[in-house]
Order: sequence, then C-alpha cells, then structure tokens
Amino acid sequence: MRCDGRDKKTERSTLLFFWSPHANMRRRFLRLHAIALLLHAICAIYAFASSEASESRVPAYLDRVSYEASTTSVYYDVEDRVSFQLPSVITLHGIVAVVTFLFHAVLYVPAHHLFARRIWSQGFFPLRWVEYSVTCTLMSIASVSSAGNADFTTVMAVAVLGPVLQSLGCFIEQDKNAKFLFLSGFFLNVGISVSSIWYVLSAPAASYLQIIEFLAYGFYYGLFPLNAYVDTTRNGGFIRTDWFYNVLSLSSKFALFWIQVGEVEKKTAGGIWPDVQIYALGISFPLIFLVFGWSLAPRYLVADPDPPASDSLLARTLGSAVSFRVVAPKPPQI
Repeated sequence: MRCDGRDKKTERSTLLFFWSPHANMRRRFLRLHAIALLLHAICAIYAFASSEASESRVPAYLDRVSYEASTTSVYYDVEDRVSFQLPSVITLHGIVAVVTFLFHAVLYVPAHHLFARRIWSQGFFPLRWVEYSVTCTLMSIASVSSAGNADFTTVMAVAVLGPVLQSLGCFIEQDKNAKFLFLSGFFLNVGISVSSIWYVLSAPAASYLQIIEFLAYGFYYGLFPLNAYVDTTRNGGFIRTDWFYNVLSLSSKFALFWIQVGEVEKKTAGGIWPDVQIYALGISFPLIFLVFGWSLAPRYLVADPDPPASDSLLARTLGSAVSFRVVAPKPPQI
C-alpha cells in the first residue's frame, strides 16, 4: 500500500512539474510537440483509413471559352467544360495532419531542443510559416471547394494566395513595426474566403453543420492574426507568442478536422458517431485544450540556455533555417 501511495505521489509530482510555470521551458515545448504528434497521427490514420473518403470527393469544373463570334454573351461563349473531382475534405485534412506531423517530428522538435533559447531571444520562427503555407492553404481549399464553389480556377487562386497570406505573417513577425500589413492580410483573407461567405450566407437552407463549420473557421483563423498583433505590442516575450501558436495550431487543426469529417460522415454513414466527432472531438475537446493551453502559457523567459552547438551538417542547416530572415535586421540606433 505504501508503494502505491508513492506511485500516486510521483504521478502527481510529474504532472505538476509538466505544467509548472517554473518547469524547464524547453521540456514543456517538447511535450507539447509530443501531444501534437499523437493527435495529428490519430487524424492522419483515421483519414486515410476512412472508406467515406472515396464516396465524398468534391466536384469541380474548368471552363474553356471562345472570344470570337460569341452568341450567348457579347464577351465570350463557353466552348468546353471539363468536369472532374477533387479529393474529399477527409483526404485533404488527412494530408494536413501528415504534413503537420512531419514538420513537428523533423523540424519543430529538434529546433526547440537545440535552438529554443535562440528562437525566443531573436523573436521569430520562420519555419512555422512554411508549414502554415501548406496546411492552412489546404484547409482553405477544403472549405472553399466544399462550400459550393466548384470552379477550379478559384481553387488555384487559393493555392497561390494562401502562401502569400502566410508570408505576411512571417514578415510581421520579423518587423514588429509593419502593422500596416495586417490590413493587407485582412483583405487578402477576405478575398480567399469570399466565395465560402457568399455560398453559406446566400443558401436558402444552410444546414446547421455548415454554419458550425463556417463559424469554426472564422473563430480559429481569427485567433492567429490576433496572436500576431499582440506579439507586435510586446517588448520581448516571444516565448509566449511561440507557445500560443503551437496551442492554436493544434486546437484549430484538430477541431476543423473532426467538424468537417463528421459533417461528411453524418451524410454518408449516419449514426451517432458523427455527432461525437462534431460536438465532442470537433468542438468541446479543442476548446478545452485551447483554454487550458492558453492559461498555461509561460510568462517569462527563464534561464534555459541552448545545448552546446553541434558541428553536424543537419544541425548547422537547421540553425540557419530557424534564424533565416526575410527582413533585414535594423541597425542599432546610436
């Protein structure tokens, strides 16, 4: 019995050390990455094992027009329309989970293990924006294509503009005074989302699930620029910004995965499981995780030096990547 008591005390001590504000910051970030790896692996496995993905491909078309001797319009005639199908939103979100898993495993974990102090001191982390350029763009494509816009040129526009939007975030993170770019990012994001906004708001009978999805995208996508803006108002403290981005990324991707997958499977399979996906895994758990993670954000940069520099090619390459600048550093004022 005494042994059992010690075990329970050890478990409580381990849990408290894990979330203690005085715990090793690097260790806390690495454990947060471990949670992200586990949850994204679950999403990826579920997506690619799902039989519903092949039955829920998204319709799309591509028109070819003629400008000579037009009869249906003074401007052009539709000469030909090619109809085809895009991957299901289940597959798209599965790809998002795989890409995010790889970034955490290959880049984020070693970066925070070897260069955490450097990242928090320099005040930026460019690798994050490379990942967002892929994953956030894919999630936007999933939203736009499934909302009703079947024109493939819109999908291609989102694929091009998505990385541009994320590059603004990378630029602002390195130049805290470039707040005017928030306005550019706002209009760019509205341009990417305008077709989804139109189809949802103009539908004579939009389902409540479509509205939940629409609101979830707006809620989570709005928190990222909010975190970026708060970062520009801080004098230091990038460790909090870094933590919030990790919490936001995990909660938003997990939420949008299960909301959209549950929405599809409610129509194709039915039953109670899609409700569990939407309300428990897609809404409740991510919100609880978001609030819990937000409340546990580190409040200061503790003495936690980086380990001795490694001479390996991979370590040097990663070190250059985490400090890569898209904005030239400003010379110190005399």
